[in-house]
Amino acid sequence: MNKVIFIGNLGKDPETKKFDSGSQVTNVSLATKNFIKKDDGTTEVGADWHFLKFWGKTSEIVEKYCKKGSKIAVEGQHKTESYEKEGTNEKVFHSYFLCHAIELLDSKPKNENDSGGEQHNVNPDDDLPF
Repeated sequence: MNKVIFIGNLGKDPETKKFDSGSQVTNVSLATKNFIKKDDGTTEVGADWHFLKFWGKTSEIVEKYCKKGSKIAVEGQHKTESYEKEGTNEKVFHSYFLCHAIELLDSKPKNENDSGGEQHNVNPDDDLPF
């Protein structure tokens, strides 16, 4: 089984690439907290960074409702791509997470003028819930 679940915050605004076919892909970097217990008993908080890709409806939702700092939960799978570096025989590997479902965890705005998203659980096979 190849399944991952992350809860974290976006490190920068989503980057979306649209294709002539009408499909699109959105890429984001996600920071998750990493707690490290030190020898003196104190705990240090760090971050692990993950590179995520979204296609289809989930891509549209990330593009529309997420921005740097947005808190999200995602479900997906680990992927690795490889390609030859231009002008050499060197093979380059790129690891990322292909996400199939997303839940927006930012608090609901108090009024229409506030920024922030509503909480939605989205699966690419479902119709948009809003």
